[in-house]
Amino acid sequence: MRCFYHQDAEAIGLCKLCSRGLCPACATETDDSLACKNRHEAQVEQITMLIKRNAEVNGRSGAFQAAMLLVYGAGALAFTAFSIRAFMQGGEEIGTGFISLLPAGVLGICAAANLKWLLVRRTPAKPPTA
Repeated sequence: MRCFYHQDAEAIGLCKLCSRGLCPACATETDDSLACKNRHEAQVEQITMLIKRNAEVNGRSGAFQAAMLLVYGAGALAFTAFSIRAFMQGGEEIGTGFISLLPAGVLGICAAANLKWLLVRRTPAKPPTA
């Protein structure tokens, strides 16, 4: 790959903002990233700060998702227990039992979605080793 600004020079990497090939004369390193010298340093620093902040927030959201899994799961179990009780008593409450299955299903789906998020949650990708 060649430098975008100097076609006769070999590129050492890509600008994090514009993805242009950069030679040592055109590249500036900012927080383990390359940027076009005197062009994109500030934007690349902002991108890097945003990525770090998002990674920090994502790390904290795992505890929130675990708590929501417990809340949704408990709600689904409570509505299911109420439905079973209504079915077993029979009589006029049979309609109430059917109606209470709807929120139990919704809460169960929410709990399953939270569980899936917790199980499939991805960690930040590590750069390839050469």
